[in-house]
Amino acid sequence: MFQKLIVFLFLLPSILFSQELRRCGFLEAQDYLFKTDPETKAKVETAINGFEKQASSQNKNNSQALYTIPVVFHVLHLGGAENISDAQIFDALDVLNRDFNKQNPDTVNTVGAFQGIASDCQIEFKLATLDENGNCTTGITRHYDNASNWEISSSFYKYTWNRTKYLNIYVVKSLPPGVAAYTFLPGTTSAVMDAVVVLHNYVGSMGTGSPFGSRTLTHEVGHWFNLQHTWGSNNQPGVACGDDGVGDTPLTKGFNFCNLANSAICTSGVEENVQNYMEYAFCSNMFTLGQRNRMHNTLNSANAGRINLWSPGNLQFTGVFNPTVACAPKADFMANRAVACIGDTVMFTDYSYNGSVSTWEWSSVSASGSSTLQNGALVFNQTGSAHVKLKITNNNGVDSIIKNLVLILPAANSGSNNLIQSFEVPPFPDNNWLSTEPKYGSAFLTTSLSARSGSNCLWVNNFYDTPNEPVAFYTPAFVFQGFSPAQLSFYYAYAQKSTNSNDRLKVFVSTNCGWSWNQLLDMGGASLTTVQSTSNTAFFATAQQFNQGLLDLSDYADEQVYLKFEFSPDMNGPGNNLFIDDIMVSGVTGLKEQRRISGLRLFPNPAQSEICFQGTGTTIFHYFKLLDISGLCVFEVLRPANSNCFSLPESLKDGLYFLEVGSSSGTQTFKILIRK
Repeated sequence: MFQKLIVFLFLLPSILFSQELRRCGFLEAQDYLFKTDPETKAKVETAINGFEKQASSQNKNNSQALYTIPVVFHVLHLGGAENISDAQIFDALDVLNRDFNKQNPDTVNTVGAFQGIASDCQIEFKLATLDENGNCTTGITRHYDNASNWEISSSFYKYTWNRTKYLNIYVVKSLPPGVAAYTFLPGTTSAVMDAVVVLHNYVGSMGTGSPFGSRTLTHEVGHWFNLQHTWGSNNQPGVACGDDGVGDTPLTKGFNFCNLANSAICTSGVEENVQNYMEYAFCSNMFTLGQRNRMHNTLNSANAGRINLWSPGNLQFTGVFNPTVACAPKADFMANRAVACIGDTVMFTDYSYNGSVSTWEWSSVSASGSSTLQNGALVFNQTGSAHVKLKITNNNGVDSIIKNLVLILPAANSGSNNLIQSFEVPPFPDNNWLSTEPKYGSAFLTTSLSARSGSNCLWVNNFYDTPNEPVAFYTPAFVFQGFSPAQLSFYYAYAQKSTNSNDRLKVFVSTNCGWSWNQLLDMGGASLTTVQSTSNTAFFATAQQFNQGLLDLSDYADEQVYLKFEFSPDMNGPGNNLFIDDIMVSGVTGLKEQRRISGLRLFPNPAQSEICFQGTGTTIFHYFKLLDISGLCVFEVLRPANSNCFSLPESLKDGLYFLEVGSSSGTQTFKILIRK
């Protein structure tokens, strides 16, 4: 035995370093609860203390011979290795069942002091074969979802089934640094968050998993059944001697490695339970009788509905009794790009699950044809959001899904240089100016509640209707022939809700129909605000509260470009409204809008046939000079007699102009849009 121990300790460093060492994220998850729910500490204390007396005194021979728990795995993936196989999940379930029923072969290694209390916990786990709606399921759902890069937040638990009927296990691509998996004690969190979350490479002992991390689910499900770490729940191992509320697990500091030779640390002469599944020692192979009793008490409690899990009625409801054999498939897919142009071919990858698939049919009203390949391809001939349908079949049934994954941009030369888009003429979006829709919350919309010029502008209603994800709008295609250099001009208005608000506006340019985007601008928080103070009420901008954004486009001379404006709300809380107005792509001139004459106002803007002016009573106007974008004077008029308006020549073309006003108070230059 001593020789075997030396060999194990010698090999341990190579085992640990062959895989990144990650641990249970129970404390991180608990901290999240403490920050988001002030009542959580009391709930945790109740969960920890509620069953301690029962756990230490309950008879070892419980009347329930075997507790059967229905399980559903939710695999969240991005098309990579994290989309683990059914076989890897079956293997993980085998490991879980062996560990909870003391059928794991390494029980022969349990040290003598604990062989007498190493327990068969009489708990088994079976994949559900009926979902919440009574439909056939394999007990494994799969979702292409960015939430695979997981954060400890309630918004990530999108697919949880009823916790009183199923043990939910989320399999993900990434977790916060150092965390392999986590869950919560029963009754301490909301129903939707009452689940186990685990990295894909800590699931089972095959595929992306390994024997090294295969006991991770055993540890986490122990928490889900109300077991603490053997040293308690307030710190990391090795800090201080602590108690887990179970009578037959000795006081311990906890272990970060398999220290079997010197484990009597907290109480002289009392060997500590290094090999317990609720330890961090990575040589775990047992639960104790006291832990078994504590888990049984939890399963016989109404707390978080655990008592219903193993009831005969629920086992019938979830299909654990009389399981179904084969299911109709569930359709799912993903596109190889999010943005394309008219005439482009977009590829789609089939990620269907729940059963084998016999036939595929891909279609879209925005496409010129269809496809029957497993991974389809469609050519799009209409602009806007493309709704793509996948219909699949097998001998057990049919399923279909419609997803809005691709935005089709307009054709070349769909944008006009030197024209201002001021969103005065509806509709928006149209066939040239396009926008994305979030799953919920506000997109970019037109509004008359604010405007820099005219009556309308774009806004994101981020105060009352915060989008759940970034939202964007896209311009038509611009070609800068004869514009060297060129620039993008736009006006924006925003007020921070608080000094910590970090809503962001980004601007991108693409020269390849949206395959890739180069970032031109990123403003957020204080750098985005256009007013001097924060506003904890909904912000609505006056014309004077808009700032101008000017972006150099000289690197894209003679290229066809599309521009994207993207707003990202601060995910830490509702922020405030953003407004965008008067977007123009033009050549750069030496002219700039200047404001020098106090009280001067020109209207309407955009103008059609005439321009009117209004100033203070002491100002004497001398002339009005209209200049094109290159600075050439195209029209000049002296102050009209007995009138505050002057007519524009019919020969003027639509577009952007500068109006220079000369007066007794100085000279001022305005940007004027002519639309006839």
